[in-house]
Amino acid sequence: MNNIILPKKHLRDYETSKKIKHAKHILCEMFEVSLNDLSEVGKRNLHIVEARRFLIHYMYRELVLPYQLHKRYISGINHATCIHHRRKLAWDITHIESIRNLYMEFIIRASSEEILIDLIDKKRSQIDLLELQIEKLKKEIKNDRQ
Repeated sequence: MNNIILPKKHLRDYETSKKIKHAKHILCEMFEVSLNDLSEVGKRNLHIVEARRFLIHYMYRELVLPYQLHKRYISGINHATCIHHRRKLAWDITHIESIRNLYMEFIIRASSEEILIDLIDKKRSQIDLLELQIEKLKKEIKNDRQ
């Protein structure tokens, strides 16, 4: 494949597919599920559903893949199911420390160096924005007290 030059869209699709394949293998190892169980909607064992939920969240949040395209990677899934699982995991990550730690472990294992650098840059810009908002609120409080 090194000698073939792909158009940008196909190259992006190829790179996304490669990242998803890598993520699937990591999830299979972490949750002790088969690649078939992860790639098809069918079995509803908790550890299989959790692994699938991580994959859906990863594809949507980290790879910015629209719900309609998730069915390319998880046979038999629809956008409503994707929305439900992504929201459920987002809530779990926010409220359950063990899930948050497990997801962070997955992200670290699944991410290439450039993705991690991009993620750190996003978090830094969010911190900067929050610091500006805090300063603005401090000034408002100070003005209200006077």
